[in-house]
Amino acid sequence: MSKALAAILAATLFCFSFSQAALAADRSVQIAFPKYINVILGSKPDFKPEVSAVDDRGVSAKVFIDSSKVDTGVHGTYKVIYRAYGLNGGKSEQEGLVAVTKCDPEKACTLLDGVLGKILNDGMTEKEKAKAIFDFAKEEIKYRAGVEKVTSLDSAYFGLTKATGDCYTSAALLEQLYTRAGIANVFVAGQHTEANAHEHYWVMIDIGGGWYHCDAVRGYKGVDGFTGFMFPESQAMKQPSGDGATDRYSYDKSLYPTAEWDN
Repeated sequence: MSKALAAILAATLFCFSFSQAALAADRSVQIAFPKYINVILGSKPDFKPEVSAVDDRGVSAKVFIDSSKVDTGVHGTYKVIYRAYGLNGGKSEQEGLVAVTKCDPEKACTLLDGVLGKILNDGMTEKEKAKAIFDFAKEEIKYRAGVEKVTSLDSAYFGLTKATGDCYTSAALLEQLYTRAGIANVFVAGQHTEANAHEHYWVMIDIGGGWYHCDAVRGYKGVDGFTGFMFPESQAMKQPSGDGATDRYSYDKSLYPTAEWDN
C-alpha cells in the first residue's frame, strides 16, 4: 500500500470515528418531571404518572425513579432522582424534591391560590406582583419566636391559618406564594457567624433583572432605607443582627444564585 493511500485511509477512518463520537454526544433524552412535590405524612405516593421522557427523535424513553431517600413517615424535604434511557443510546438524570408534609397539600395549595386570587390581577407587572405578595406576607404574619421548622408548605399553611410565626414562617409563605405565582425564587437559610448565633431565613427572587433578597419578617427596621423588599447584596451586607453585628444576612454564597450588588 502506498503512503498516499494509507494516509487517505487513515483520514477516512478518523473522520468516521469522529462522526460516530459526535453522533453519540448529540444523543439526548429530555425528562418532564415535577421539580417539587408535596405529599402528606404517612401516604404512599406514586411518582410515575407525573414523569415522562423522550429522546431526540421523539421516541419515548424508559424512566426509572429513585425515591429510596424519601421517608413518608417523617416530615421533611427529600431528594428524588429521575433517570431516563432512550433507544438512541442517550440517557439523562434529573433531581427533584419531595416535601413530606403534616398538612393536607391539596387543602394548603387551595388556600395559597385563594390568597393569590385576592391580591393579584392580570394587569400587574412582575414587580407589582412580587411586591403585593411581599406586602401580604409581611402584614399577615405577626412575629412569634420558636415556631417549629417543618416543611415550607407546612410552615406557610401554619402562617396563613394561625397568622403568627417567625422568620422561617414568613420566608416559607413567600416561597410558596412566589412559586405558585410563577416567580423564580429560592429559600435561603442564613449561617451562624462568630458574632451572630441567631438563625435567620429569607428568600431570593428574580423577576428578570437578576437576583435580589426579600425578607418579610415583621418588626425588623434595618438601616439605609431598608424595606425588606428586593434589596441588593450591597445593602444586605450593611444590615445589623440583634447583637449589632452586620451579619444578619450572612449565608453560604456557594449554595445560592449570585445576588445583584446595587439596585
